[in-house]
Amino acid sequence: PRAEAGWTEYIPFGDIWHVGGVLHTSCYQGQYKDPTKSFHTKGWRSWHFTSDDDGRTWKRGSIIGPRHNETDIFPLGKRAWLAAARLDKMYLIRSEDNGASWDEGTPVTTRNEINGHLLRLKDGRLLLSYGVRVPKRRGVCAKWSSDEGKTWSEPVRLSDSVGNADCGYPSSVQLKNGNIVTAWYSKQSTEHDGYHMGVTVWKSKR
Repeated sequence: PRAEAGWTEYIPFGDIWHVGGVLHTSCYQGQYKDPTKSFHTKGWRSWHFTSDDDGRTWKRGSIIGPRHNETDIFPLGKRAWLAAARLDKMYLIRSEDNGASWDEGTPVTTRNEINGHLLRLKDGRLLLSYGVRVPKRRGVCAKWSSDEGKTWSEPVRLSDSVGNADCGYPSSVQLKNGNIVTAWYSKQSTEHDGYHMGVTVWKSKR
């Protein structure tokens, strides 16, 4: 669908899920400060989008985060969804009615720990991997939850970026042998100098 006047086009972000015969994903958009002068934005919001024709067309649903941008959604089952939404930190925003409405959300990381991805591990826990753009500890971290995202473990570090290097945007999958593969990017890491995609293969201990 077309964006309203004064707003950017809808920008997809995160995974696409097939639930109940419908595709679900999220999109975000920015509000222009003055579209007659520049493309600069003064605020953001993220939306729940659905498609009932296998992605040929999409329908805009409810607002997930009224001030948030890049948002990854995850189906918890029984009409419940969890969204990891970016503001100055990552917020977890929950829906209990299949995305028709969302709560106010709670922070799950600290400032500049952003761009998160949600995954269900084979043992039932939820995994949140996220970028860290905090001076002297830039890179990628992860934490997990045993109670559907209500509480979370202390973080584990998956990669290190050098200095003030651009970094983050992880995405994780779990292999049949239980190993977790987390892909990320960095301008400069301890493994390579220059923009690159890195992959960390690791195990999550209870």
